[in-house]
Amino acid sequence: MHIVRLKISGFRGVRTADISLGRHTVLVGPNNSGKTTIIEALALLFGRDRLVRRLTEHDFHGSAPDEQARILCIATVAGFTPNDPHHHSSWFSPERGVEKWFDPNTKTLSATPDAQHTDLAVQIGFSARFDLDELEAETLRFFVDDEATLGDPFAEDAHLRTIHTKVLQELGFFLVPASRTWDRWISFSSELFRRVVATRGDMPAQPTNHQQHLLFAWRQKLVAALMHECVLIPEGVSDVAWLEALQTSLELHQGWEDAGNDAPLLSTFVGVVPTIDAKIADTFALVSAVHARPCILVDGDNDGHGYFDAVKVSNPPPRAVVFWPQSWSMEHVVSWVAGADEAAMLAALGTTLGQAFADRAALTAHLLTQKSYGPTHESAAVTLMANAACRARAARLLNALCEVLRDPANANTPLFTRVAADSTATMHVFRFVPI
Repeated sequence: MHIVRLKISGFRGVRTADISLGRHTVLVGPNNSGKTTIIEALALLFGRDRLVRRLTEHDFHGSAPDEQARILCIATVAGFTPNDPHHHSSWFSPERGVEKWFDPNTKTLSATPDAQHTDLAVQIGFSARFDLDELEAETLRFFVDDEATLGDPFAEDAHLRTIHTKVLQELGFFLVPASRTWDRWISFSSELFRRVVATRGDMPAQPTNHQQHLLFAWRQKLVAALMHECVLIPEGVSDVAWLEALQTSLELHQGWEDAGNDAPLLSTFVGVVPTIDAKIADTFALVSAVHARPCILVDGDNDGHGYFDAVKVSNPPPRAVVFWPQSWSMEHVVSWVAGADEAAMLAALGTTLGQAFADRAALTAHLLTQKSYGPTHESAAVTLMANAACRARAARLLNALCEVLRDPANANTPLFTRVAADSTATMHVFRFVPI
């Protein structure tokens, strides 16, 4: 179930509003434009009573309510499965909600289904009035039979069907205030975290050392990655460090005029999960339990093929698998980026890293000795991205990688060739081609 439409009147800075909502809605706007008011209206409609703050006179539009002033919020809820009111007795019955039918194209309701109004829906209302003698707000939460004839919910002749909190729990409403950080929200002491995880599967009773490290030390990185459309699980920590360093340094050279013009998209759509000790299979098992689109990135050596063999038998397998070229690791890829302007970059990186490099092989050899040294990753990335040719090559690489991870079935980029022998209908395998 999900909210498809929200109407607000008389609440805080909103005199009247009629808002259509999609399956995923993002509210964007300047301060004092009403974003928080919309969220708090949803909390009044669907939040548990003890989590919703008490209303004051300042919550009424104009901040000076009289006896006739009312706050009224009405939400339309659709997405019932199955699409039949007889299967949802807690929502639809003579003493509960009235069935309505929603047209997802015009966002309108009908009392009966037809060719356009195909989605079963119900309307929930919240209303408040201010008692001038007691100086406090009185509230009601109820099923809405008919918006057109609703009238004043507090009228003596109003017949309202109240909605029970247990029914609203079937819909599910989580409100994470902006004053809380992801780190605090996703802690094991958080009841909210435990409930969210319980909906997708149990936490391991006795997590391994790797799981503990991922869920504690790298908790913020893990949560941030899970917020993305795709999740990439590389072979090691250095892969994560290099990808982040290159992406960040590349973005620092972007201007508004670069938007849409080969702008790097990887960090927008792909979250990267750290992996220690090449525990790709363990990390994949954990991530795939809570995310629908995990992918893996492995080196082009025998170990990389071994990690692939361990993960490909998972059910479901990774949507996309990316190999670096034969015998290559992430450090070889960084050297390839430097090869866009090889002579200049060998000199510049020699100065930055304090060591002369005769050729790209020497640079790669040095980077392989610095796998776990963050300052090398950051310094080298900043130096590389200061060069226009290297920026262009890095952008091509990251965007091509983003393409194969987001839509592996239809990806078509010369930098990554499909490995047909290892690919299946549900798992697409690619190998990087350094051209």
